Amino acid sequence: MKTEKKILIVDDESDVLESLSSVLGSKGYHVLTAGDGEAALELVRSNDPDLIILDIMMPKINGIDVLHQIRHEARYGRWRPVIIFTGRGDFDDVSKGYKEEADYYIVKPAPLKKVVEGVEIMLSLAPLRKK
Repeated sequence: MKTEKKILIVDDESDVLESLSSVLGSKGYHVLTAGDGEAALELVRSNDPDLIILDIMMPKINGIDVLHQIRHEARYGRWRPVIIFTGRGDFDDVSKGYKEEADYYIVKPAPLKKVVEGVEIMLSLAPLRKK
């Protein structure tokens, strides 16, 4: 029996949360959402998602700082794939994302199909990458 994978979507734009939640939910994923970095960190601790989709520009704690905490603080537990999905696509932003160990970087606007493909790729590779 296949276990339902939990995906945390973190974005301060409600339309992005709704559209991604809808498409990923229709693919059989259990979707959690957060509108800011602070709520995201709490959901990582309390729900242990299998994958995180993370915006960079958010209130309270930006996405790069969230990613840094998830990767470098033991209280966030196990390794899990993180996809950055953001409007910030210049070289410096992409470089910062990968330096903080993002697994995949998608620049908005992008077709939802590209995000779904990224999720599927990252989840298929996750067993090979677990630390």
